[in-house]
Amino acid sequence: MGLLGLKVALGDGLRHFILLEEYMDPKIEVLANALQEMGEEVLSRAPLIYEGKAKRVRKCPNNSQGAYVLMEFKDSLTAFDAVKRDERAGKGRLNCAISSRLWQELNADYEATAPIAFIAQVSPTHQLMHRVDIISLEIIVRNEAHGSLCKRFGIEPGTPIPRPLIEVGLKNDALHDPFFSHLAIPVEIMGLLTSDEMHTILNLTEEVNDGLRRIYLGHGIKLLDFKLEFGRLRYGDIAVADEITGDTCRLVDAQTGEKLDKDLFRFDTGDVMTGYVGLAQRLGLDPEAILQGRWC
Repeated sequence: MGLLGLKVALGDGLRHFILLEEYMDPKIEVLANALQEMGEEVLSRAPLIYEGKAKRVRKCPNNSQGAYVLMEFKDSLTAFDAVKRDERAGKGRLNCAISSRLWQELNADYEATAPIAFIAQVSPTHQLMHRVDIISLEIIVRNEAHGSLCKRFGIEPGTPIPRPLIEVGLKNDALHDPFFSHLAIPVEIMGLLTSDEMHTILNLTEEVNDGLRRIYLGHGIKLLDFKLEFGRLRYGDIAVADEITGDTCRLVDAQTGEKLDKDLFRFDTGDVMTGYVGLAQRLGLDPEAILQGRWC
């Protein structure tokens, strides 16, 4: 289970979690097990808090204090600020399992200490999460030039970037998620967060990028770029939120260059479900079982 915590290295190199007790219910495993027993259909009827393009956030049953939520993965596909849309059966199940596996591996990574909102997968399409107040920023990390970076600056797609490029944008589809030209001044003027919080987010972003690149490469996958979102936990600490999937990462097979992400849908260059199945397989998951609802 991906419990929120900070890792420290012991003398013999073992990994250990110092749990942030103010965020952890000692009965969290009991809660997770109870949610699993309820099943996907029952959890999908939990009261809705928020619905986005690819996910729903629902109230967590058996959690009267509201410290936890359920994140439900939908079968929706969108691109270009949701101008292009589609539905693909099973996409939500695949992405839920893929994101859960990556959060778990990031939590187990010796060098990664970033606090994350993910706790556990509790159904084929639901994750138990710490409740966070999402900060209205999108953090884009680019390890190689692709997408809008190439369009804005006329860079050849695939151009290596010597040092990962981090771009910060306002999370607002109506404004087409504009990037900030300066990181500190706009976010404070807009009341989004303080300069210290922005510094924390940038540091955590670098750490997550390093961890994800190691994890993906260990599975024969190259991480070209990806999007991160952050939120505030109930006592104000910042945690990594949302998902890590082919929806939010630009990914290719490290040997063949085969696409494994939403670009297949975005640019009609292949079958996106085939790409997501390939991604799941490379991560050591069983896509057939996942699609049938056998996720654990």
